[in-house]
Amino acid sequence: MKEIAYRDWYRYEHAEFFRRPALPYVSMTFTLEAGRLRRWARARGVSFYLSLVWASQHVMDMREDFRWRIRGDRVALIDHPIPSFSDMTPGSELFKIVNVPINGDDMEAYARRARAVADAQTAYFPPPEEEARDDYTYFSSSPLAVFRSLTQPMDLTRDDCIPAIAWSRYYEENGRLLLPYAIQFNHRVVDGWHVARFINELQAYLDALE
Repeated sequence: MKEIAYRDWYRYEHAEFFRRPALPYVSMTFTLEAGRLRRWARARGVSFYLSLVWASQHVMDMREDFRWRIRGDRVALIDHPIPSFSDMTPGSELFKIVNVPINGDDMEAYARRARAVADAQTAYFPPPEEEARDDYTYFSSSPLAVFRSLTQPMDLTRDDCIPAIAWSRYYEENGRLLLPYAIQFNHRVVDGWHVARFINELQAYLDALE
């Protein structure tokens, strides 16, 4: 992890500009083509959801944009943010939040290990000291319905820089498997241009799956 003074950060002027709104957050929803990912996951008997968690974090880790965290008069560049994902408890309508670092896993290994960790976790939420950390990326899904836009819960603080990603149920259209994919971010840290570039790189990664 690298940490520097906030005033020395290359985005200092932009971060100060977007510090003015009470809530400097933006939500954007895109449509991914997910046919290759579904075939890939089914062929290996692993979770589509957890595979996309890994793929999203993997592509995000290749960029600095979403790994910056504002910490008062300092900013930190997180090396490997931890995927923090919601998971439905079997036989219940309640979910739990599961934090599973990637730790060098490839997509298949992560999907299997994260599934095992989630199944073994009995608590709905991690301890408060874990939830207070800022080195996460939040993931969730709404597999029962298709959404076209989404706003997620957020802290009423201008310094919260944890990206929140969610997707809905996929659907078929003209022979393509389409997946609404929403990302909520702090405009002090990234701009829409960075988000669109991330989405394009994630789509390219999914398109290259065999």
